[in-house]
Amino acid sequence: DLRVKFPRLFLVLVPRHVERTREVVDLARHKQIKFVLRSEINSLLEQTAKPYDCLIVNTTGELKWFYKVATVIFVGKSLVGQGGQNIVEAAASGHPVIFGPNMQNFRAIARQFIAEGACVQVPDGEALRRAVEELLEDPDRRQAIAATAHRVIQANVGATTRCVDLIEKALKKQG
Repeated sequence: DLRVKFPRLFLVLVPRHVERTREVVDLARHKQIKFVLRSEINSLLEQTAKPYDCLIVNTTGELKWFYKVATVIFVGKSLVGQGGQNIVEAAASGHPVIFGPNMQNFRAIARQFIAEGACVQVPDGEALRRAVEELLEDPDRRQAIAATAHRVIQANVGATTRCVDLIEKALKKQG
């Protein structure tokens, strides 16, 4: 739907588990999305008469590079299902992050991001579409959300060290 308003819009889909590639490919074909698999791209990839609308990433270890070139990032497993995914790496890329209501596995950081205005949380797919559209139309808002996310991340740097210090102190008191 958004390609009507943003004809150069390009979707990058990165399934959390590579073994889901077949399922994602089947869905893309069913939706008539012109896609290419990341594993098929090399320096010899030729320009096609009909450009691709989507890249399906079926490789591992490259997600941070895709975050860097994004305009808006949606972190999945948060609209349907349970748990969500970690939003910190996505937010650290300097681009606004959107996620759904199901962030049980990352409740504390999601709550902090929401409270600070460092992300956009949506309740459903239609709200996701609207949020992406609004962010694509408003570069100042994208920048503001990304800057706020950066501040939230910086405020939490060193949390592991602080936790280890607390554990060490507690263990010393016991011993």
